[in-house]
Amino acid sequence: MSGENSAVRDRAETRAARARMQAEAAAGAWSDLEKANRQRDENMARLRALRLKKEAEEAEAAPTAPTRRIRKR
Repeated sequence: MSGENSAVRDRAETRAARARMQAEAAAGAWSDLEKANRQRDENMARLRALRLKKEAEEAEAAPTAPTRRIRKR
């Protein structure tokens, strides 16, 4: 009897250890995903700011087209 209880206990401990390891791996994967998302968002914000700055500088530097006068007859 004692041997059977020991084997059952060992299997239960193995399952629990495996579940703990899977939970830790999942937590690490979520952490990595959140870090990658944060880096992507920061990079997008940086690039957007650079693009808007460039567009503003180009708009400032662009000469305005002369207006055409239309003569009434």
